[in-house]
Amino acid sequence: MGHDQQIQKMLTELTNAFTQDALSELINVPQGTISKIKNGRLKNFSHQKADSIRSFYLTWKTTQQKTPAGQS
Repeated sequence: MGHDQQIQKMLTELTNAFTQDALSELINVPQGTISKIKNGRLKNFSHQKADSIRSFYLTWKTTQQKTPAGQS
């Protein structure tokens, strides 16, 4: 899976949890750019945008994981 496809997959997961407008504010990437990347219409986007998406995604994913029962 290429870099663009990884970011696209992350955005697909994120937009199942957040609206594109909310996500735009959280990661400081324009909503239109989020839509274009998610739908595969924008392939050459900046590393800064990719880093913002990746960083937020990894933080969000970490908070979504549950601690197994009986462990702290």
